[in-house]
Parts: sequence; structure tokens; C-alpha cells
Amino acid sequence: MKGPTQARIRAHRRAHKLWNVLSFAAAIFAFLLLAGVLVVVIMLEVRGNSPAETTLLYILTGSFAGGAVLCGGLAALAAKCGERAHSRELDLRESYDSETSFFVGDGTLATFSEEGVRIHTEGAPKGDADVFVPYDKMRFFSVCTRTRPAERGVWSVVLEIPARYLAKRGREPRDGKPVLVQADAKERLYRTLARFGQPLLGETPPAGKRPRGKFARKMKFTLPDPARRKRAALFLGVGAVAIAAGALLAGLWNVSVGVIVAVFGAFAAVRAAISFARAKGTLAFYDEGVFWGENGKADSVFLKWSEIERAGETEKDGVRYLRFTCAYGSYHFPDPAGAAEYIRENFPEKCGEEACGN
Repeated sequence: MKGPTQARIRAHRRAHKLWNVLSFAAAIFAFLLLAGVLVVVIMLEVRGNSPAETTLLYILTGSFAGGAVLCGGLAALAAKCGERAHSRELDLRESYDSETSFFVGDGTLATFSEEGVRIHTEGAPKGDADVFVPYDKMRFFSVCTRTRPAERGVWSVVLEIPARYLAKRGREPRDGKPVLVQADAKERLYRTLARFGQPLLGETPPAGKRPRGKFARKMKFTLPDPARRKRAALFLGVGAVAIAAGALLAGLWNVSVGVIVAVFGAFAAVRAAISFARAKGTLAFYDEGVFWGENGKADSVFLKWSEIERAGETEKDGVRYLRFTCAYGSYHFPDPAGAAEYIRENFPEKCGEEACGN
């Protein structure tokens, strides 16, 4: 590596680690301070505190609570700074390999040239382990991954590569489906594609800032999650038993121990009740697209109708799903009663001959 480049990469790597450590430490402090709030609240419930002690406990409660909020904010800020340092480190590592190199996986680079794309391991010399894919065998898609029904999302460039180029000899898939690899969207990548005359399909990234507002929902289907609700109900019962046991202990044996058991039981019961209420999935339709999300999970997705080529029903392992086919792949969402009919009535242009129950 070149000296200055190597030094900058190391500096950003150290900064990334340092920010992660600070984020973890701040999160731990926030947790400890919240535990302190719980302890002080329990002490306030114990009889026999003098007015001065009560005042002190109230001061401690506010101090611990404020400190927990502050440490939580610092943890989030440090985590964001760590992500930025890591992003700068990756960009420097790409640029050192080549101005036309981009990460498409952990330690794997795609390097663009006049004839095609070379996929290789970072730092490895050019050799037999490289995979070269000519441009006439590839397609490039601009994709915006949205987890909420809004314009804002995370942009990326998806490379569609025939599976035979990446599969080991004798293990080529029979279904003929191409492999999709993803690179972070950045101006340098857009310039590289334009430089080599490769069209970028899909949604075009905006030139300016997009509005932050959400889309207006037109129809919503709710699907309860029986397995998650069963677990939540079990913990709700455990919390209720702990509350009752705490009340008995406080009345028959020791007030402090009883209060502690009851408080933890109440905490468990409240968490379980929230989990029970959120144990469901939501399929929602908008004029702009379709949303699927499960409360408490991070795999929510919003697809715009402009990127959906066809919508229909399909069956997998005896379960019916709604399939939304995009140019770069398909998404499968649960199929609640009435959803396919709603698509057929309101978005008939997305229903092919075999789609939406036709």
C-alpha cells in the first residue's frame, strides 16, 4: 500500500473501533443508570424514609433518569460516527485497489474495465481465482431499499451476474437464475458505469433532497403471529404470578423483598403485554406502493409500484403468498384474505394472465 493511503486507512479503522467502544460503554452506563432508577424507586416505596432521605431519593431518581437519557443519546451518536468512519475506510480501500473498484461483499471487490467486471479478493494478486464477467452478460440496477412507506431509503447498485460465473465447476444451478451482488451507491460508481457505457436500470437517484413525509395509506391488512403471541402470553402469566408473589411476600414476610419481586413482575408483565399487542404483521397498500412489516422486526420493506413489474399469488410449501416481481428479483409477502382482490381491482395493470388469481 502507498504510505499516505495506508496511514489514512489505519486512522479510519482506529476511529471506527474507538467509536464502537465508546458506543458500547455509553450503552452500558445507560443500562446501569436505568437499573439505578429502579433501585431508587424501590427504596422510595419502602416505608420509614425520613423527609430528607425522601428528597435525596427523588433527586437521585431524576439524576439517574437524566443520565440514562444522555448516555443513550451518546451511544447512538457514537454508533453513527463509527459507521461514518467505517464507510470512509471502505472507500479508501476501494480507491487504493482501483478508482473503478467497489466492494460487493466482505473482502470482495468488483473492478470495472473496458471489457467487463473482474471480481476478486481484496489485496490478492491477479490470477486464476479471479472471476471475469463481460458486460454483455450483466445488467446493473439502481435500487432504493425502503423500510417505511416514504420516499427516503438506502440506495445501492445491484449487479446481475449469470450464476455459472460464480458457481464452482460442476455445481451450476439448474434453475438458471442469475446471482445478484450489491454495491453501495456512490457518485464514483455512477461515473464508472457512465464511463464504460453501461446503462443503469431501475429507479433513478434524485438530484436533490427528497421529501421526508410519509405516504397516505389506502388499505391495511393485519395478520396476527400466533407463535409470538403464545410466547408473550406465557411471559405475561409469569409476570402476573411474580406480582402476586411479591404482594404476598410484602404482606407476610418482608416489605423490601416483596416490592422488588412485584416490581420485576410488573416490568415483565408490561413488556409481555406490549409484545403481545405487537405480535402481528401488517400488509398495507398505498397509491405509491405496497408495504409489509412485522412489528418488532427489522425486515420491513416498502416497494413502489414503479419498480413492481407484476403482482400475483403463488404457493410455497403449501402456504399461499403474494409475489411482487421486480426487474432484479421477487418479494414474497403473506397473502391475507382480500389482498389479491384489492390488487386486481385497484392495480389491474400489475396483474398478468396468471397473477392475482386470474
